[in-house]
Amino acid sequence: MQDVFGTLPPGAMDAFQREQAGTAAGAGDGWIVFDCETRNGLPVPLKLPDRLHPLWHDIAAALEHQDHIGAGIALTAHLALIAEGDDERPTRIMVLPDGAMVHALRGILRGEEMTAAELHLLKQLICGAGLAEAARADGVSHETRRTQFKSLSRKFGVRSQAELTSRAIVQLLLESGAARPTAHPGTDDRFIALADEFLPGARCHELQGPDGARYRFIDLGPADGRPVVFVHPQILPDFRPEDLGVLRAHGLRFVVPLRHGAMSVAGPDMNAAEHLDHACAGIELARTHFAGERADLLACLSGAAFGTEYARRYPERVASLAFVGAPARPAAGGSTTGRLRAGLFRLAAYDGALFARVMDFFGRRINQPETFRRLLANYYRPCPADLAIIEAEYAAPHGGERLRKLCAGSMRSIRQDFHHQTGPRWHDLPRDRFPVTFIHGAKDNTHPLPAIRALAGELGGHPVHIIPEAGQLLYYRHFAPLLDLYQRFLSAQGPQAGPKTGT
Repeated sequence: MQDVFGTLPPGAMDAFQREQAGTAAGAGDGWIVFDCETRNGLPVPLKLPDRLHPLWHDIAAALEHQDHIGAGIALTAHLALIAEGDDERPTRIMVLPDGAMVHALRGILRGEEMTAAELHLLKQLICGAGLAEAARADGVSHETRRTQFKSLSRKFGVRSQAELTSRAIVQLLLESGAARPTAHPGTDDRFIALADEFLPGARCHELQGPDGARYRFIDLGPADGRPVVFVHPQILPDFRPEDLGVLRAHGLRFVVPLRHGAMSVAGPDMNAAEHLDHACAGIELARTHFAGERADLLACLSGAAFGTEYARRYPERVASLAFVGAPARPAAGGSTTGRLRAGLFRLAAYDGALFARVMDFFGRRINQPETFRRLLANYYRPCPADLAIIEAEYAAPHGGERLRKLCAGSMRSIRQDFHHQTGPRWHDLPRDRFPVTFIHGAKDNTHPLPAIRALAGELGGHPVHIIPEAGQLLYYRHFAPLLDLYQRFLSAQGPQAGPKTGT
């Protein structure tokens, strides 16, 4: 795509992609847009319906026969352009029917018409082919293509192939984009695609808040179970089918309000205060739509800061609050990893701009699977219990891609999570308004057990329940023991009002 768009006016492609964001494949007579992820080196639509679109079969067949993913594909009756993605946006394949292409170009053709052969050659040139390659692809002579190119150049008023493709693509993007009505903000469905890939037993919801903003939810466990608002850590744990079975056995329904930027690259950036407000608003929507008058909150790791803040703002709406792997006072330790962790916490607390640049650096490394794996191994090596969980992730069928993709798709949220994790407002937690408990891994060396016991004592002598063989990562083999402890805590509080089933 870089060669084709190298001479575009500044910002033209970005403006076009912003305008097309949220457009469903197959909509209207203009551009048809497929948002894709990369699998085995080839783009695959994020949305399942897009994979079933008739055009996608043509695109997929063409991609399989290409040596590499280039700037585009000259289909029989369409032009497909490929805009490669990065950690901020997915790969986007934009398809324009020949009829719309001819209509868009008519204004710069000096009143002349292109022949069908000239239109096909123009599509090949836009996609990066040279005249010789275009001739070979169609089984015609190089001289035939030269004659057609000269005719196109005269009609467009240009002298070179670069001028021709640049002028044509600018007109296509601007004219076809302008003909489309402004897109209204639609569903931010990246989280649906990730849930489809890694959480096949999950239900996905999107609700509108009183402020008109949209909020996203992952819903796990039996729909008629006792609703628990699960305030997630930086990324969701790996909920396997057997883990969903444990939820069913305990009759618990986890409703997960996703924070802004979690499993999403859509929407504007938020500062720390806005991110905190958004998180509390999501918890409040989870309560009103799924739980009722009061909600049980299960705040996991960095989610503790958001659970604490919600309880501070709305103590009368909290039925109980349990902290899992609570970030008490991060331990630095003498290892390289410990110093790195301590440095990140200091940056998050005192130099937000530099911290953002550091997190962008780590975000780029996430896009390199082997580099990311080494980063995780180095980070968790000081805690063998946590390293075992990471190794289990890479031994799972997804081969560690769940961790990588969820991290890559959640960097803006992770950045804010680090900020809020540096100083949870523990002493603002209301006293004697609702039951509170801590569930913690005995081998957590980031937030050591003695610090958690001290914190629980300072806040009013709350109980601390221990998972003996666990570190900070309380899933996989630690998930069933975690739910056993949590179920006992809930049972001691008595039954909650029946769950809401409408969304």
